[in-house]
Amino acid sequence: MKTVVAPKFVTDARSLLRRIVARFDTTGLRHTPGSLLPDGKAEAGSLTPSLSRRLMVLRSLPLIGIPGALSHGPTGMVQLVFVATLWLLAIWVLKQGLLAEREWRANRNAHRPALPRKRIGMFMATLALFAGGSYEMGPNWAVMPSVVLWLLLSMAFGRDPQRDREGAAHQTDHGFEVHRLSVRAKERCRRIHNRLRRNVPELLPDFALYEATLNRLLTVLASQPEHHAQVSAHLGPELEALEQAAEKLSVVLAASSGDDAVGSYRSTLGRMTSEAKRCLSQLKGMGSRALDIEMGVLGDALARKV
Repeated sequence: MKTVVAPKFVTDARSLLRRIVARFDTTGLRHTPGSLLPDGKAEAGSLTPSLSRRLMVLRSLPLIGIPGALSHGPTGMVQLVFVATLWLLAIWVLKQGLLAEREWRANRNAHRPALPRKRIGMFMATLALFAGGSYEMGPNWAVMPSVVLWLLLSMAFGRDPQRDREGAAHQTDHGFEVHRLSVRAKERCRRIHNRLRRNVPELLPDFALYEATLNRLLTVLASQPEHHAQVSAHLGPELEALEQAAEKLSVVLAASSGDDAVGSYRSTLGRMTSEAKRCLSQLKGMGSRALDIEMGVLGDALARKV
Protein backbone atom coordinates (compact mmCIF):
# COMPACT_ATOMS: atom_id res chain seq x y z
CA MET A 1 0.00 0.00 0.00
CA LYS A 2 1.32 3.39 -0.97
CA THR A 3 1.89 5.83 1.89
CA VAL A 4 0.23 9.22 1.47
CA VAL A 5 2.45 12.09 2.63
CA ALA A 6 0.62 15.20 3.80
CA PRO A 7 1.74 18.51 2.30
CA LYS A 8 4.20 20.54 4.36
CA PHE A 9 1.75 23.35 5.07
CA VAL A 10 -0.73 20.82 6.49
CA THR A 11 1.95 19.37 8.76
CA ASP A 12 3.00 22.85 9.89
CA ALA A 13 -0.58 23.86 10.57
CA ARG A 14 -1.17 20.68 12.57
CA SER A 15 1.97 21.29 14.64
CA LEU A 16 0.97 24.90 15.26
CA LEU A 17 -2.50 23.80 16.32
CA ARG A 18 -1.07 21.29 18.82
CA ARG A 19 1.14 23.98 20.38
CA ILE A 20 -1.71 26.45 20.65
CA VAL A 21 -4.03 23.83 22.18
CA ALA A 22 -1.32 22.97 24.72
CA ARG A 23 -1.06 26.65 25.57
CA PHE A 24 -4.82 26.96 25.96
CA ASP A 25 -4.82 23.87 28.17
CA THR A 26 -2.68 25.69 30.76
CA THR A 27 -5.22 28.51 31.01
CA GLY A 28 -7.96 26.18 32.24
CA LEU A 29 -10.05 25.98 29.06
CA ARG A 30 -9.76 22.18 29.06
CA HIS A 31 -12.45 20.63 31.20
CA THR A 32 -11.07 18.16 33.75
CA PRO A 33 -13.54 15.39 34.69
CA GLY A 34 -14.63 15.87 38.29
CA SER A 35 -13.63 19.54 38.51
CA LEU A 36 -17.26 20.54 39.16
CA LEU A 37 -17.73 18.02 41.98
CA PRO A 38 -16.77 18.50 45.65
CA ASP A 39 -14.80 15.23 45.82
CA GLY A 40 -13.20 15.78 42.40
CA LYS A 41 -14.09 12.25 41.25
CA ALA A 42 -15.93 11.61 38.01
CA GLU A 43 -15.58 9.36 35.03
CA ALA A 44 -14.50 10.93 31.77
CA GLY A 45 -17.79 11.43 29.97
CA SER A 46 -18.49 11.51 26.26
CA LEU A 47 -20.86 13.54 24.14
CA THR A 48 -24.09 12.24 22.71
CA PRO A 49 -23.99 11.05 19.08
CA SER A 50 -26.06 14.07 18.04
CA LEU A 51 -23.61 16.57 19.51
CA SER A 52 -20.64 14.63 18.14
CA ARG A 53 -22.11 14.82 14.62
CA ARG A 54 -22.66 18.56 14.93
CA LEU A 55 -19.07 19.11 16.00
CA MET A 56 -17.79 16.90 13.20
CA VAL A 57 -19.68 18.99 10.64
CA LEU A 58 -18.29 22.19 12.14
CA ARG A 59 -14.72 20.87 12.06
CA SER A 60 -14.99 20.16 8.34
CA LEU A 61 -16.24 23.64 7.36
CA PRO A 62 -12.72 25.12 6.77
CA LEU A 63 -12.38 22.70 3.82
CA ILE A 64 -14.83 24.93 1.92
CA GLY A 65 -12.20 27.68 1.77
CA ILE A 66 -9.48 25.57 0.13
CA PRO A 67 -10.44 26.34 -3.52
CA GLY A 68 -10.59 30.07 -2.88
CA ALA A 69 -7.31 30.02 -0.97
CA LEU A 70 -5.56 28.16 -3.81
CA SER A 71 -6.74 30.79 -6.28
CA HIS A 72 -5.11 33.54 -4.18
CA GLY A 73 -1.74 31.84 -4.01
CA PRO A 74 0.50 31.84 -0.88
CA THR A 75 -1.32 34.78 0.71
CA GLY A 76 -4.60 32.91 0.50
CA MET A 77 -3.06 29.80 2.03
CA VAL A 78 -1.66 31.77 4.97
CA GLN A 79 -5.07 33.32 5.50
CA LEU A 80 -6.74 29.90 5.34
CA VAL A 81 -4.31 28.39 7.84
CA PHE A 82 -4.92 31.25 10.29
CA VAL A 83 -8.71 31.11 10.01
CA ALA A 84 -8.80 27.29 10.11
CA THR A 85 -6.59 27.22 13.22
CA LEU A 86 -8.79 29.73 15.02
CA TRP A 87 -11.89 27.85 13.92
CA LEU A 88 -10.64 24.46 15.10
CA LEU A 89 -9.59 25.98 18.43
CA ALA A 90 -13.09 27.42 18.78
CA ILE A 91 -14.65 24.00 18.19
CA TRP A 92 -12.26 22.43 20.71
CA VAL A 93 -13.20 24.99 23.39
CA LEU A 94 -16.87 24.50 22.55
CA LYS A 95 -16.46 20.75 23.04
CA GLN A 96 -14.90 21.33 26.49
CA GLY A 97 -17.92 23.43 27.41
CA LEU A 98 -20.27 20.67 26.29
CA LEU A 99 -18.35 18.11 28.38
CA ALA A 100 -18.58 20.40 31.42
CA GLU A 101 -22.31 20.83 30.87
CA ARG A 102 -22.78 17.07 30.56
CA GLU A 103 -21.03 16.53 33.90
CA TRP A 104 -23.09 19.33 35.47
CA ARG A 105 -26.35 17.71 34.32
CA ALA A 106 -25.31 14.22 35.42
CA ASN A 107 -24.51 15.15 39.05
CA ARG A 108 -26.99 16.88 41.33
CA ASN A 109 -24.20 18.13 43.64
CA ALA A 110 -22.15 19.74 40.85
CA HIS A 111 -21.12 23.38 40.83
CA ARG A 112 -21.49 25.53 37.73
CA PRO A 113 -18.40 25.73 35.49
CA ALA A 114 -16.00 28.51 36.40
CA LEU A 115 -15.51 29.48 32.74
CA PRO A 116 -18.30 29.88 30.14
CA ARG A 117 -16.45 27.64 27.68
CA LYS A 118 -19.34 27.29 25.26
CA ARG A 119 -19.73 31.05 24.99
CA ILE A 120 -15.96 31.46 24.53
CA GLY A 121 -15.94 28.83 21.78
CA MET A 122 -18.87 30.48 20.00
CA PHE A 123 -17.16 33.85 20.14
CA MET A 124 -13.93 32.41 18.71
CA ALA A 125 -15.87 30.70 15.90
CA THR A 126 -17.67 33.96 15.10
CA LEU A 127 -14.35 35.79 15.09
CA ALA A 128 -12.86 33.21 12.72
CA LEU A 129 -15.77 33.61 10.29
CA PHE A 130 -15.51 37.40 10.49
CA ALA A 131 -11.76 37.25 9.77
CA GLY A 132 -12.28 34.99 6.76
CA GLY A 133 -15.24 37.00 5.49
CA SER A 134 -13.36 40.28 5.85
CA TYR A 135 -10.58 38.93 3.67
CA GLU A 136 -12.99 37.76 0.98
CA MET A 137 -15.80 40.35 1.06
CA GLY A 138 -14.70 43.17 3.35
CA PRO A 139 -15.62 43.89 7.00
CA ASN A 140 -19.01 45.43 6.23
CA TRP A 141 -20.26 42.34 4.41
CA ALA A 142 -18.77 39.95 6.98
CA VAL A 143 -20.78 41.28 9.93
CA MET A 144 -24.13 39.76 8.97
CA PRO A 145 -22.86 36.17 8.41
CA SER A 146 -20.99 36.36 11.73
CA VAL A 147 -24.13 37.42 13.60
CA VAL A 148 -26.11 34.64 11.92
CA LEU A 149 -23.44 32.12 12.91
CA TRP A 150 -23.59 33.26 16.55
CA LEU A 151 -27.37 32.83 16.59
CA LEU A 152 -27.18 29.39 14.97
CA LEU A 153 -24.51 28.18 17.43
CA SER A 154 -26.53 29.50 20.36
CA MET A 155 -29.62 27.63 19.17
CA ALA A 156 -27.67 24.44 18.47
CA PHE A 157 -25.65 24.24 21.72
CA GLY A 158 -27.39 26.52 24.20
CA ARG A 159 -25.89 28.50 27.08
CA ASP A 160 -23.41 27.47 29.75
CA PRO A 161 -24.87 26.42 33.14
CA GLN A 162 -25.57 29.57 35.15
CA ARG A 163 -26.07 28.15 38.66
CA ASP A 164 -24.98 25.37 41.00
CA ARG A 165 -27.08 22.23 41.18
CA GLU A 166 -29.43 21.82 44.13
CA GLY A 167 -27.12 19.42 45.99
CA ALA A 168 -24.01 21.60 45.75
CA ALA A 169 -25.04 23.71 48.75
CA HIS A 170 -24.68 20.66 50.99
CA GLN A 171 -21.23 19.83 49.63
CA THR A 172 -19.39 23.04 50.53
CA ASP A 173 -15.62 22.73 50.42
CA HIS A 174 -14.00 24.57 53.36
CA GLY A 175 -10.46 23.95 52.13
CA PHE A 176 -9.90 27.57 51.15
CA GLU A 177 -11.28 28.89 54.46
CA VAL A 178 -9.06 26.51 56.43
CA HIS A 179 -6.03 27.60 54.41
CA ARG A 180 -6.83 31.28 55.00
CA LEU A 181 -7.32 30.67 58.73
CA SER A 182 -3.98 28.84 58.90
CA VAL A 183 -2.16 31.65 57.09
CA ARG A 184 -3.61 34.32 59.39
CA ALA A 185 -2.85 32.33 62.53
CA LYS A 186 0.76 31.73 61.50
CA GLU A 187 1.18 35.40 60.60
CA ARG A 188 -0.03 36.46 64.03
CA CYS A 189 2.19 33.90 65.71
CA ARG A 190 5.13 35.32 63.78
CA ARG A 191 4.37 38.84 65.01
CA ILE A 192 4.00 37.66 68.62
CA HIS A 193 7.25 35.70 68.34
CA ASN A 194 9.13 38.73 67.02
CA ARG A 195 7.78 40.96 69.79
CA LEU A 196 8.71 38.47 72.50
CA ARG A 197 12.17 37.98 71.00
CA ARG A 198 12.83 41.72 71.15
CA ASN A 199 11.44 42.34 74.63
CA VAL A 200 11.13 39.09 76.61
CA PRO A 201 13.33 36.39 75.05
CA GLU A 202 12.97 34.20 78.15
CA LEU A 203 9.33 33.59 77.16
CA LEU A 204 10.23 32.16 73.75
CA PRO A 205 10.39 28.50 74.93
CA ASP A 206 6.91 28.78 76.43
CA PHE A 207 5.52 30.40 73.31
CA ALA A 208 7.26 27.84 71.08
CA LEU A 209 5.42 25.05 72.91
CA TYR A 210 2.08 26.80 72.39
CA GLU A 211 2.90 27.50 68.74
CA ALA A 212 3.79 23.85 68.13
CA THR A 213 0.46 22.75 69.63
CA LEU A 214 -1.37 25.30 67.52
CA ASN A 215 0.36 24.04 64.36
CA ARG A 216 -0.72 20.48 65.15
CA LEU A 217 -4.28 21.74 65.67
CA LEU A 218 -4.24 23.45 62.26
CA THR A 219 -2.81 20.33 60.63
CA VAL A 220 -5.62 18.18 62.01
CA LEU A 221 -8.17 20.82 61.01
CA ALA A 222 -6.89 20.67 57.43
CA SER A 223 -7.90 17.00 57.32
CA GLN A 224 -11.29 17.75 58.95
CA PRO A 225 -12.38 21.04 57.33
CA GLU A 226 -16.00 20.51 58.39
CA HIS A 227 -14.97 21.83 61.84
CA HIS A 228 -13.73 25.10 60.34
CA ALA A 229 -16.59 27.22 61.69
CA GLN A 230 -16.10 26.06 65.28
CA VAL A 231 -12.34 26.60 65.28
CA SER A 232 -12.29 29.92 63.43
CA ALA A 233 -14.91 31.42 65.79
CA HIS A 234 -12.44 31.16 68.67
CA LEU A 235 -8.98 30.93 67.18
CA GLY A 236 -9.02 34.42 65.66
CA PRO A 237 -10.06 36.28 68.84
CA GLU A 238 -7.72 34.09 70.88
CA LEU A 239 -4.62 35.04 68.90
CA GLU A 240 -5.72 38.67 68.71
CA ALA A 241 -6.01 38.81 72.49
CA LEU A 242 -2.64 37.11 72.91
CA GLU A 243 -1.03 39.64 70.58
CA GLN A 244 -2.58 42.53 72.49
CA ALA A 245 -1.30 41.05 75.75
CA ALA A 246 2.20 40.90 74.25
CA GLU A 247 1.93 44.59 73.33
CA LYS A 248 0.83 45.48 76.87
CA LEU A 249 3.69 43.43 78.24
CA SER A 250 6.13 45.45 76.14
CA VAL A 251 4.74 48.69 77.56
CA VAL A 252 5.00 47.40 81.13
CA LEU A 253 8.58 46.25 80.65
CA ALA A 254 9.53 49.61 79.17
CA ALA A 255 8.35 51.35 82.35
CA SER A 256 9.67 48.90 84.97
CA SER A 257 11.16 45.46 85.44
CA GLY A 258 7.72 43.88 85.15
CA ASP A 259 8.55 40.52 86.74
CA ASP A 260 4.93 39.99 87.72
CA ALA A 261 3.76 40.76 84.18
CA VAL A 262 6.24 38.26 82.72
CA GLY A 263 5.12 35.58 85.16
CA SER A 264 1.48 36.31 84.39
CA TYR A 265 2.08 36.02 80.65
CA ARG A 266 3.98 32.77 81.15
CA SER A 267 1.09 31.37 83.17
CA THR A 268 -1.34 32.42 80.44
CA LEU A 269 0.76 30.69 77.79
CA GLY A 270 0.94 27.51 79.87
CA ARG A 271 -2.80 27.46 80.45
CA MET A 272 -3.53 28.15 76.78
CA THR A 273 -1.14 25.41 75.71
CA SER A 274 -2.89 22.89 77.96
CA GLU A 275 -6.30 23.91 76.65
CA ALA A 276 -5.05 23.77 73.07
CA LYS A 277 -3.77 20.22 73.62
CA ARG A 278 -7.12 19.21 75.05
CA CYS A 279 -8.86 20.84 72.11
CA LEU A 280 -6.57 18.97 69.75
CA SER A 281 -7.47 15.64 71.31
CA GLN A 282 -11.15 16.50 71.07
CA LEU A 283 -10.79 17.44 67.42
CA LYS A 284 -9.14 14.11 66.70
CA GLY A 285 -11.67 11.94 68.48
CA MET A 286 -14.95 13.73 68.92
CA GLY A 287 -17.57 15.63 66.96
CA SER A 288 -18.13 19.31 66.47
CA ARG A 289 -20.26 19.60 69.65
CA ALA A 290 -17.40 18.63 71.95
CA LEU A 291 -15.01 20.76 69.91
CA ASP A 292 -17.20 23.84 70.35
CA ILE A 293 -17.30 23.30 74.13
CA GLU A 294 -13.54 22.94 74.40
CA MET A 295 -12.85 26.01 72.27
CA GLY A 296 -15.32 27.97 74.39
CA VAL A 297 -13.43 26.98 77.54
CA LEU A 298 -10.18 28.03 75.89
CA GLY A 299 -11.58 31.42 74.83
CA ASP A 300 -13.10 32.05 78.28
CA ALA A 301 -9.81 31.22 80.01
CA LEU A 302 -7.99 33.69 77.81
CA ALA A 303 -10.64 36.40 78.28
CA ARG A 304 -10.46 36.10 82.08
CA LYS A 305 -6.68 36.33 82.08
CA VAL A 306 -6.14 39.02 79.45
